[in-house]
Amino acid sequence: MKKFIFIVIFFPIFLFAIELKVNVSSIETLKKGKLYIGIFNNAKDFPNKNKNYQKKVFNIRKYENNLTTSFDLIEGVYAVAIFHDENLNSNLDTNFFGIPTEGYGFSNNGLFPIYNNSKFLLNQDLKIYIEMRY
Repeated sequence: MKKFIFIVIFFPIFLFAIELKVNVSSIETLKKGKLYIGIFNNAKDFPNKNKNYQKKVFNIRKYENNLTTSFDLIEGVYAVAIFHDENLNSNLDTNFFGIPTEGYGFSNNGLFPIYNNSKFLLNQDLKIYIEMRY
């Protein structure tokens, strides 16, 4: 009976899942640390790493300056924010003026963390490309 309930509850998610592939390029691999990739579905939470819709964290590997990962999502409007946590403090560090001192990137390759500039419609399988900025 428990298996039946599990299948009934979670089957619709798999039936309507749309694949979002995120290709991240220009990762500075000589700087160690972790790469945080966050998916957001509203402007209020973007780009707060503690309020993302889905996230993945990867260890930076030497000589791998590109990374591709995928997310299974439902149809909707999303934005992606990425940061390279070089010192492993789980935060995007900034200087006195608020300018990032670690690598970052956004969907649509925007310069600033503005949801309306980064958002995109996901209504079919999609691959997006984000270039890291340092």
